[in-house]
Amino acid sequence: MKKILSFLLLVLIGVSLTSCSFEFLFTDDETTIVSSTKEADDYRISTKDPYIDLYAGETKYIQYTLNFELEDGEKLEFTSSDPEVAKVLSTGYVIAKGKGTCRITVSYKSASLTFFVTVSQDTGIEKPTKLSYYIGEEIDLTGCEILYYNTDGTVDKTVPVTKEMVGELDMDTAGDKLVTITYNGDSYTFYISVIEREFEPYLMKTVSVTNESILTGDTVYFKIEPKNVSYLKETLNSVYDYTEFKITIDIETPSGKVDTVYAYYTQDYKETRKNVTKMDSSKNMEGYVFNKDGYNFVITYTKQNQGYFAAKYVPTETGTYSYTLNSYSMGTSLIETFDGEFDASKGKD
Repeated sequence: MKKILSFLLLVLIGVSLTSCSFEFLFTDDETTIVSSTKEADDYRISTKDPYIDLYAGETKYIQYTLNFELEDGEKLEFTSSDPEVAKVLSTGYVIAKGKGTCRITVSYKSASLTFFVTVSQDTGIEKPTKLSYYIGEEIDLTGCEILYYNTDGTVDKTVPVTKEMVGELDMDTAGDKLVTITYNGDSYTFYISVIEREFEPYLMKTVSVTNESILTGDTVYFKIEPKNVSYLKETLNSVYDYTEFKITIDIETPSGKVDTVYAYYTQDYKETRKNVTKMDSSKNMEGYVFNKDGYNFVITYTKQNQGYFAAKYVPTETGTYSYTLNSYSMGTSLIETFDGEFDASKGKD
């Protein structure tokens, strides 16, 4: 406990005690903190916690106790040592204006109390678009931004991350790498993966949610497109074998629960029906369909793409879901990750 005690005691022998003044300023989590000047009337303003931490834009009512009652028409006086950091209203509300520190003083006659205010700004980081690299590549910071939030959660401003903000980073060996971004004295981190060229056939090009809008109870469709489907098929014995190649998606719900779904390989086909006026008896019946009216037609299917991986998920909570896609070779070696999110609104009961 730190204590600063200064006092002045004036005693006039043979004369009654006329005045006595003290000033206290000390910190103790268990003890009431007092900063006041005592006169014969013994006015005192006190608090249990003189330290106030706020985010820019936040408002807080300061807590204090008086051992006296204000007379009619009298008010406490509130002052700020730096209104550009924190402004104080006559009602006792402190409004955080900008990053920094200042003092808020509450006073009445000769009694006073000082609060120490620190204003910071709630911040975060938007990770770059590219999170997977080959050995020897340079980090690509496209899409990477430092986000400054308002108290209601909206973004106040963004600062693009530059290479000068990146700490020491080893891109010459394979593995998961922790990237540290430093800006204005604050640090932010995220992971990237650095892989060897041998994993090139397994890399994905895009990961997306194909739904235009999502309601609780709806099926969310994930589409994961490989960079080179033919190369992937040549490398694997079977694109359907999870022991050779596996994709999982970890989905965090708004309440914090984590669900995991597995992706599967699929192919889009276009269905074409062609009427047949004369049956070719040399063909077997496979591919021919007879409807109730007795007309004959042939159904053919044509590939519409090179194939991709897909996954499905049904949300039950409203709010924002975040997900991480992980791909593995031989079922266990992590190759790369993709992060994303989607919002679900309330569906019909």
